[in-house]
Amino acid sequence: KAYGEVLALTPEKDPARNDLTERLAAAIYKQGEQARQGGQTRQAADLFAKVATAAPQSSVRTAAQYDAAASLTALKDGSGAARMLEDCRQRCPGHPLADDVTAKLALAYTEQGQWASAAAEFERLAVAKKEPELARSAQWQAAELYEKAADGGTAVSRSNATKAYERYLRLYPAPLEPAIEARHRLARLAERDGNPARTLALQKEIFQADQAGGAERTGRTRTLGATAALALAEPVAADYRKVALVEPLQRQLTLKKAKLQETLKAYSVAADYGVAEVVTASTFQIGALYQDFGKSLLTSQRPKKLNKIELEQYNVLLEEQAFPFEEKAIELHELNARRSAEGFYDEWVRKSFSALRELRPGRWARAERADTGGSPPAALNQQAIALRQQGEFAKAREAYEAALAADASYATACLNLGILHDLYLGQPAEALAMYSRYLALTPAGDTAVGKWVADLKNRVPAPAPAAAPPAPASKESS
Repeated sequence: KAYGEVLALTPEKDPARNDLTERLAAAIYKQGEQARQGGQTRQAADLFAKVATAAPQSSVRTAAQYDAAASLTALKDGSGAARMLEDCRQRCPGHPLADDVTAKLALAYTEQGQWASAAAEFERLAVAKKEPELARSAQWQAAELYEKAADGGTAVSRSNATKAYERYLRLYPAPLEPAIEARHRLARLAERDGNPARTLALQKEIFQADQAGGAERTGRTRTLGATAALALAEPVAADYRKVALVEPLQRQLTLKKAKLQETLKAYSVAADYGVAEVVTASTFQIGALYQDFGKSLLTSQRPKKLNKIELEQYNVLLEEQAFPFEEKAIELHELNARRSAEGFYDEWVRKSFSALRELRPGRWARAERADTGGSPPAALNQQAIALRQQGEFAKAREAYEAALAADASYATACLNLGILHDLYLGQPAEALAMYSRYLALTPAGDTAVGKWVADLKNRVPAPAPAAAPPAPASKESS
């Protein structure tokens, strides 16, 4: 206070004024330090900020504002901290604390959710940092934050994210994993921009980079490589679908078969990665291809000038040719469906179940029965159906079993639990037991379920015969 009073009485041009200003600033700054040490963060922030107004020309002003910003950050006042730091940088761009100011601004903007502003600060850090690893990390953070700003944003914000990732790739082609990840993010941005050619080109780069990655390959690069391989198969499949089986039929059939082989190979490359979600997608797509080829044969254009008998013979021939393709489709979709018993029930496994309901309705078109009666067992039955639809098979089984524990004669739960064991858990013996119990509880019978039981009995191996008892000892041996 005394320094302030003296300073107020000192003329502007008095040589002693500068010294008094420094002393006043130092005194206020000291008070701020004491408040900070005493845990009085708000008071410390106010005192540090006061230096700028009470002694704006002092040499400690920048340091005081920096400390005020740090205190405001601790108080979760990112907006106040940002204002302090921006003023610091504007007034003293070459100050030794300049890099720290940028880092603090990046943090303040991030905490406020101002992703684009935070990204710009990280880009400043990427340029300023002398250590290559710190510069690389800052550039990556800048790109991620620009991408975050682009979520639900404009084409301009997506352009900023794209430029940041491209800059990262240009400056840091290694290590492998983040370089492939950057291409993956770029492909995602290109897709959102409606640029399929650019998206596909980036997917090709991802696939090639992973294939050439050698010892640097990781689980993440393989996953992205597999996803890219899957994406690269899509235009090949599109070319296959464009070929119609019309006259001249032999030429078109030869072309469609060639396109089929190319597409199968493309999806097989993706499946060979062994990445679960890509394997299920590839298996479904390959099954769908075989199914489509069989249908295409059956619906192909018939040659002209066939008489009635010749047309019937031709149709029979087409059915014979289409049958192996349908069987192969069933085999692949069943392979996918069996993965539900291993805990995989993603979009593609669900689609394979849908395909099987069409291809083999007698085996796979088995739907649970709802019960909206309102009783506790009925509520458990409905809960179990919902859990099964979500892929929560173990919890669904528990709910069905709880329903049966509440009412052992509840036939609907027996039936539905049988379906769960049969289709989704891959447990035919348990399914057979539940279907049989359901029929025993259904005096009027159920023809459809009776057929399911017969089907299961053909699939469930008969129990091994009991071992014969040992022959009694002979009199001679006794």
